[in-house]
Amino acid sequence: MTFNLATSYSGLFFKETIPSSAGEHLVADLRTKITNAQQTKSYISTSKKLLDIAKEIDTKASLEKSRATSTSLPDVVASSADNDLNTGIFTGFFPCTTLHCRIREVDWHIAIRASVAVAEAPQQHTRISLWWSFEGVPDASGRRPEESDASSFCDLTNKMSNKVMPELKAAYEKAAQQLTSSDMVRIWLADFHSRPFAELLDTLYFSNKRSLSDITETEPVRGLTELRDYAYDVGGLNLNDSNFNLAKKIPGIKAAFCRAETHNPDGHIVSIAGFAHPAGLATALGRPRKSERYVRTMSAARTLSSRLAEQEIVEFSRRHLQSSRP
Repeated sequence: MTFNLATSYSGLFFKETIPSSAGEHLVADLRTKITNAQQTKSYISTSKKLLDIAKEIDTKASLEKSRATSTSLPDVVASSADNDLNTGIFTGFFPCTTLHCRIREVDWHIAIRASVAVAEAPQQHTRISLWWSFEGVPDASGRRPEESDASSFCDLTNKMSNKVMPELKAAYEKAAQQLTSSDMVRIWLADFHSRPFAELLDTLYFSNKRSLSDITETEPVRGLTELRDYAYDVGGLNLNDSNFNLAKKIPGIKAAFCRAETHNPDGHIVSIAGFAHPAGLATALGRPRKSERYVRTMSAARTLSSRLAEQEIVEFSRRHLQSSRP
């Protein structure tokens, strides 16, 4: 098994809300809060914390800062999730940092970015979530990462996210308001182009098979084993019929993933792990030596990670709207 790109997203949701406002004012407000948060000691400290963790496994690890100027306004993107077109999602991005780090003899270029997402629905207060995204592309001159390498990538990024999420929360609180942690989302996806997995997707997308136990052909079974192993290795998830999902609403992308939910006194935890596959481009993307920019641009895993994050943002708002009703 070889991978072209791996993603690791962590989202932290909060109980507090902010009053709804028109989109134009919300964007301006979000930009102001991010600009102020960037200047706090908490946020500034995240670069050193990230690099310190990377240097525990690679003493030559380095960070490449964003080329954005100090006067650049934070990017804010508006979108709506497939599962609720009435809910507008506004995501404001902090500057991107690229970490160059060797993990288990694979040289990775990892784009790291923090963001703030707010979900605005009719007749509801706006919900807030903070995110860290890690998107790793292996260096084109080295060997391609295998499943164990992608698992090690996720182990490292989980450790990083756990370390810097509290700093991001503190920075946002300094710039905006106090927050009480509630739910958490973890997303681990990878662009994966093995023949067994491709045949598994063909079997699932173009047949009437609805249960994993119905998959009996040799190659699709091998693809299912690859997916099951990955979900367990990166997230400790046990793939079964109740948590197995296909991505069906994104043009040009096929994907299979495990989505598991757990509950504890502190909140609701959603974990997602799986593989994505650009429909019709698998052979071209599967060839090695593609440039980093090309791999990032064409990545199905990046697109799907963002879409799944948006869906979880909407689901979070929906859960808390229901729980607040008498």
